[in-house]
Amino acid sequence: MADGVDKGAKEKVKESREQLDLADQQERLDVLRGKLDPTCKYKLITKEEYENLIAIKASTPLEAGKTFSFPSGSAINSFALQQGLNQTASNQSSFNSIPKLPTFSGNEEPKKGEVTYEVWSFEVRCLRNSQVVSDTVLLQLIRNSLKGNARSVLVPLGEQATVVQVLDKLEGFYGRVSSSETLLQEFYNDRQRENESLVQFGSRLEAVLTQAVTYFHIDDAAKDGMLRSKFWTGIRSSSLRNATRYLFDSMKDFQSLFKEIRKIEQEIGQQTKTTVPKAAAQHNQAAAKVDKPALDQQELLDALRNIEKRLERVEKQRNQGNVNNNQSSDRDRSQRGNSRGGRRWFQNRGKNSRDSNRTGNPKEDSLLS
Repeated sequence: MADGVDKGAKEKVKESREQLDLADQQERLDVLRGKLDPTCKYKLITKEEYENLIAIKASTPLEAGKTFSFPSGSAINSFALQQGLNQTASNQSSFNSIPKLPTFSGNEEPKKGEVTYEVWSFEVRCLRNSQVVSDTVLLQLIRNSLKGNARSVLVPLGEQATVVQVLDKLEGFYGRVSSSETLLQEFYNDRQRENESLVQFGSRLEAVLTQAVTYFHIDDAAKDGMLRSKFWTGIRSSSLRNATRYLFDSMKDFQSLFKEIRKIEQEIGQQTKTTVPKAAAQHNQAAAKVDKPALDQQELLDALRNIEKRLERVEKQRNQGNVNNNQSSDRDRSQRGNSRGGRRWFQNRGKNSRDSNRTGNPKEDSLLS
């Protein structure tokens, strides 16, 4: 208990001393101020007050045509000064945290680093509704984000154009002018394009349907059902549609269906990546086997020469056989002719001998014959 009393007494003594020191310093400051010439344009301030004023000057943005001036008066309220510094620091922090608007050039096909007018307009509306910056700062951010034809469109408006005038001008040049019926027809006729991802296809469908809904006042449930049905039927890959048919029948929420279809697509892509190298390797091996004889041209030429030599030998043997057969046939015919001639000679000789022995007497001749 005594320790608590002693501690409280010590704190009171310390505070009293600090107050006396401040009073002494203030008294000395008043004496110095009194010695200054009242007509002098300089003022006497403390070191702390000077540092605070310099911080205010460094952190306060200047308006066009105006110069910075310190607060009037020889004394500065420390509490008010600190509050002003806190507010200035807060404003400066908010200004530094302002997101940069994306670049828009007005081209039908945005280049790298650019966005479409729909995306750019959406970012501007979000920043404007947040009320983080004033219209003056927002107008400068808009001008800095435009380039090319989109920036040239603002020139006729002049340098005094407001945010509303700038946005109306850009909306007239680059905003959608299609009717609600045309937007719905575009939505229902749309399909996933070649080399287009599911994310791009789904976001494009949702953007078109959102604009059409603003005219028809379709509720969220009907919008989600239309988007879910058109997205699945518009998928380009028939194999992916067949693999996800059960999801389409069971899931009634577009976001859930979209997420699950992306998972299936990723799994199919991974399987394709592992299957294609194997098939390619097998194809290369088969091609190597087929192309191997054709690559060894010397062996092929040697084989053709051997075949030609064999054909020549066979042809020579055939011709030699034909010659021998012809010669043997001639000999056979000659021998047959000679044998027939000999028989005729013997026949004629016997006839002649019989004719020479004939006597003229019929009875005797008959006996001889």
